[in-house]
Formats: sequence, structure tokens, C-alpha cells
Amino acid sequence: MIFRLLLCVFTLSVFSFQLEAQTLLYGEDFASGNHNMTLNTTGVGSPSGNNVWVVNQAYTGNTTYPNTTPQSNTVAGTISAAGGHYLHINDTSSAVSNANFSTNSASDRFAITGDICTIGFTGVTFSYFYLVEGDATNVGEVYYQVNGGAWTQLGGAFNNQTLWRYQTFTNTAFDNVSSLRFGFRWKNGSSGTQNISFGIDDILVTGTLNVTPTITLSNIPTQVCQNNFLRFNYTVSPALCRGDYSIELLGTSLTWQVNGMTQTSGSFTLMIPTTAPTGCFRLRMSRVSGSNPPKPPFFNGTPSTACITIVACPNTITTLQPAVTIGSTPGGGDSVCVGSVIDIPFYSTGTFTNANV
Repeated sequence: MIFRLLLCVFTLSVFSFQLEAQTLLYGEDFASGNHNMTLNTTGVGSPSGNNVWVVNQAYTGNTTYPNTTPQSNTVAGTISAAGGHYLHINDTSSAVSNANFSTNSASDRFAITGDICTIGFTGVTFSYFYLVEGDATNVGEVYYQVNGGAWTQLGGAFNNQTLWRYQTFTNTAFDNVSSLRFGFRWKNGSSGTQNISFGIDDILVTGTLNVTPTITLSNIPTQVCQNNFLRFNYTVSPALCRGDYSIELLGTSLTWQVNGMTQTSGSFTLMIPTTAPTGCFRLRMSRVSGSNPPKPPFFNGTPSTACITIVACPNTITTLQPAVTIGSTPGGGDSVCVGSVIDIPFYSTGTFTNANV
């Protein structure tokens, strides 16, 4: 799977304008043959038959099955990496692997996208390229599911489409939900013409950010020693989908990465290394493109109001009284035998190495 801000450049300007105004929330172009979809699964219908969902780059048929239409032949628009891997139904009993199906095997197959979070986004649009010939009883269908609920059909039956066609759906049910999934169903009976089956490519889910997210830091110390811990609190507002975050000590090269975070508030404890520069620096936490696939929105949080002074603290060791020697009166602690080992509590500041301890 490749996740990009713009996956397709459409020949129709209306398509280009629509994509540029939105943020990509999910993209699947099958380019490498890898994908994050679940094929031939449950959800709608009952999995059955020899005609199954596969991902490959086969377009050539034989005397029984026609060639799959080349991806350069579209009704409008351009498929990215045309001629590459794509999702399609294939008769597993046939000698060819392109988009085809057999009416000798009544089949019902369902494929589902990965989970998509749209919290904070409106105008969410689902689009893809498809082709499917079939006939009245051999058809493709498309569904969506919100927050693990029932599957709802989009449009009617898809058939009689020999060229690759760009299809798009916009629905307020897609907006501002924690879990959105889409499903492609193929079903065929035991009669009809054996022709091009259901093929899918360039799946996109886009939306418009409808909130102004912020990250605020608090309880930040005014001074931290090198080789010591920096502790602070954070608040992300409003709540967003799971995402990746970066914490920076501005003016230095120090950064810390936190991936897959869902909490809207909490605290972090960071180690300031001995190599950290001394001086006064501000702290900032941002939402970033850290892991694959990236998880928008991406933005910088508000830097800390005051700077944090990083200092090279002197090496100090403060020893505390061992618990075994503490009693109600001086010298009234537990008895200690000669040669015994006792625990002596202490704390230290500064930078220590094997050579100076």
C-alpha cells in the first residue's frame, strides 16, 4: 500500500479540485502487491464458490475468458501505476489469473478495507476505479460500515461496465466516526455469460478537517540537569484519531517520537542526555507523519511559554540514614552484626561514568 496526499491526477479539472481541497485519510493502490484489505471474508453474504478475490497484475485471458480491459482505458481520469496490481474476482479453477468468473460455480465473496478513523473530518468522500461486465444476476455491490454496526449498501448493482470507471460516494454517515470500513461484494449465479468480473483499484477516502486542533503543555520545570528527567503534562484538544507525535526541544537537535497515541491528556518523562547543550530552550509537541500509513491531521502544538534551562549540574551524592539504624531513641535501631550488609539510601545529581563513581 502507498499512502500519498495526491494519488491521482485526473484529466477532469473538477476531480483535481475536489482532491486538492481534502486530506487523504486512506489510500490503497495495490501497487506493490501488498495491501491492508481483508479478502474473502464474512460481513455480507456467505463466502462460497470458486470465484474469489485476489490481488495480482494479470490482465491476459484465454479462449474461455476475455482479457481484462487495460487500465489505460478509462471513462475519465487516470489510474495511478496503470497496469500494475489490482483487486479482482478470479475463477481459481481456471488456467488464467485475470478478472474473470465461472458460472459453473455460484459464488458470493466479500472484501473489506482497513479501518478508517474520520474524527474531526467532514465531507468525507469514498472513491475508486472499477470495471465489471457480468449481467443482471452476476454483479458487484459496494457497502460501508460505521463503528462496527450493520453493513449498508451504496448505490445499486454494478455491471455492464467494460471500461475502467471512476466512482465516488459522499455521505454524512462517513463523517466524524472512529471506525469506517468499506466492502466490495461479488455474487454470481450458475447462469449467464462468462466475462470480465469485478475489478477495483485506487481506493481513496478523503475528508476536510473541520476542527482546529491544539496541543498545550503545562507543569514544565524551569531547570533540568543534563542526564536527568524532564517531566511535563500535555493536553490535545479536541479528541482526534490515533496518531503519531513528536516532542522537540526547540533550538536543539533533541526530539522524541511517540507513535499510535490515543490519549488526549497525560504526562511524559523524558531523559535529557549528557550531550544536551546548555542554555534555555522551549518545548513543543506536534502531530506528525511518523508511521505507515500516516495518520492525519498533522500540525504543530503551542510551544511552552517559558524556556527550560538545561544545566550541567555538579556531581553530588546525598546519603540518607539507613532504615535499620532508625529507632525511637538515639541508637535505638535494630541490632547490626559485625560484617553485615545493610542498604544505604542515597540520591545523586550530575553526570557519572564508570571512571568517577
